[in-house]
Amino acid sequence: MKINRNTIEKILRDNIERRGLCDHEIAQMLNVGTTTVNCWRNRFSIRPAEKFHRRFREKYGEVAEQRFRELVEQGVSLQEIGRRFGFSREYARQVHRKLYGMSYREFAKARGAEGKPARVKGEKQTERQTVRPVRGERREPVVA
Repeated sequence: MKINRNTIEKILRDNIERRGLCDHEIAQMLNVGTTTVNCWRNRFSIRPAEKFHRRFREKYGEVAEQRFRELVEQGVSLQEIGRRFGFSREYARQVHRKLYGMSYREFAKARGAEGKPARVKGEKQTERQTVRPVRGERREPVVA
């Protein structure tokens, strides 16, 4: 069966842009090689599908992105977000970068500039300064 150029382009656009399928998934569907689909996609100037959002929802549930955003908005640390989802702090950082387009620290600073409470790693609620005791003396920390 011979398929014309317009049909191939329509199939690719539908599966990549609407359904978000990867080259290998389309190749399996059409019973051709991944390289063939890649070549066709390049020929029609179609960018590869954004896989992150679809795969994140498949793995962690349909409302996972919404839950992640809610936790970030509440000021929960990346470590705690990762613990709640069952992945590492590093992966939580990468997810944050994908969803917000900026690092967690940049996001926290931007929120702080808007007047919303923002906690940045290493920042303490009250600045504490410790004075080194002289031999034999004990000194309490001074609150600045």
